[in-house]
Amino acid sequence: MATKDEILSWADGVNAYKNSDWDGALDSFQRTGDFSRVHFNMGIIYTRLDDYESASMCYTNAIGADPYLAVAFFQRAYCAYMTEDYQRADGDYAMALELLRENDFIDYSQLGLKYRLYRCEAHYNRAMCAHSIGDDAICTQDVLAAQRVARTTEQKAVIDRAARVGVETVTLFTVPVDAVFEVPESKLKNINERSYLKDAKVVIDSSPGAGGDGQANWAGFDGALILN
Repeated sequence: MATKDEILSWADGVNAYKNSDWDGALDSFQRTGDFSRVHFNMGIIYTRLDDYESASMCYTNAIGADPYLAVAFFQRAYCAYMTEDYQRADGDYAMALELLRENDFIDYSQLGLKYRLYRCEAHYNRAMCAHSIGDDAICTQDVLAAQRVARTTEQKAVIDRAARVGVETVTLFTVPVDAVFEVPESKLKNINERSYLKDAKVVIDSSPGAGGDGQANWAGFDGALILN
């Protein structure tokens, strides 16, 4: 579980990212801790900077922290493709498809990432890998698989054309560069511990009791500020 300082560093990193302060964002994320979503965010920054080797390492760290994070495999595959490592890209797209478990998409919004990973996009990107190594049969197979599960208008336009006339130019689907995992609102709301007895101290009445035995008659709090 993230500590208060880690949550604040994570939030600082997201704010710096939104302000295009890449160095500031990376510095904040590096101070956050070993969390899959933070590693992923760093990967997005390096991807945006076209530093695919560093981005790939970040996605690998994200997978190490959460081996079920399909979107990290999807993004690492993109980095592999951009460095012409088509076999590795194919393998990572295959892992993303495996983790999708025949679902049409995974919605990451509940985890703070405003993005849906679609099965059709992983199939289509894997078809681009096959196309790049000259395997037309596998390319066609994956394009048709993508066409069957395409959902959005944009997806259908790209995939239907490839199915109709063949792959003319390489098109890759990827996570938008403005999408990063943000700190869940619930964590930010509860970031400061609340004290219901602020600056209170225990007071014991040690005056002689009815029996004169000097035993305490009561104990309570003095100087307590009750907070709503």
